Amino acid sequence: DITNDEGQYFVSTRSFAQCVVMAAPQKVATLLFSRELGKSEADAMTEVTPHLGPCLPEGQAISMGRTALFGWLAEAMYRSSKAQPAA
Repeated sequence: DITNDEGQYFVSTRSFAQCVVMAAPQKVATLLFSRELGKSEADAMTEVTPHLGPCLPEGQAISMGRTALFGWLAEAMYRSSKAQPAA
């Protein structure tokens, strides 16, 4: 139900993640397949970070941890891979 806070949070986080994936699909893929908590993950996160802010509506902030961010991006990447191209 998108009329309550939980529903709005669900929609906004998924929209945010989809935007990041659309803006930088290769960089997100590199992040998702990087070595956990290693230098490769830190380097990949540095590459993805500039795409996070522009994907938030003006004046809005989302609080997230590493695990949640990875989950949202992985789901958005999966959904993008299954999307049918427009005819």
